[in-house]
Amino acid sequence: MIDCILPAAGLSQRMGRWKPLLPLFNKTIIEWSVFNAIAGGCKVILVTGPNTDQLQKIFKNNKLVTLIRNRSFSDGLITSIKTGLSVVKTDRFFVSLADMPFILPNIYQKISAYQSNVIVFPTYENKPGHPVLIPSDFINKIYQYQGNKGLKPLLLSLPHQF
Repeated sequence: MIDCILPAAGLSQRMGRWKPLLPLFNKTIIEWSVFNAIAGGCKVILVTGPNTDQLQKIFKNNKLVTLIRNRSFSDGLITSIKTGLSVVKTDRFFVSLADMPFILPNIYQKISAYQSNVIVFPTYENKPGHPVLIPSDFINKIYQYQGNKGLKPLLLSLPHQF
């Protein structure tokens, strides 16, 4: 199994409601995101914020989900990724997003099949997307990163492939 950091600490301010808990078919968006990552061979590190209690109720009995709270969630997505890094145990890990329920298990499986020591991005219409597979050798670089435009600029500056 490969660890997969799923940040779920945002406020969904533009949406007006917390997007990960919106219904989608017979589950919520976040339940689909977690389900697909697990079905794709991942152990999920779910980084929470103000909605921690709700997420604990949903995932408390799932041994393949670790919840960790980001107390600095209001400082941006990068703080959730850095929080999740503290519990990564595998030599490679994914970073995806909790509100992307249509990343299907086969996507995780195809990307994890790459045996590479570089960052692996999937692409859609020639643009890098999620989930991103990152060698754990880059964890210290991510911790040191001070950018405020998300993690993508750093990851694209490191050895990578599409």
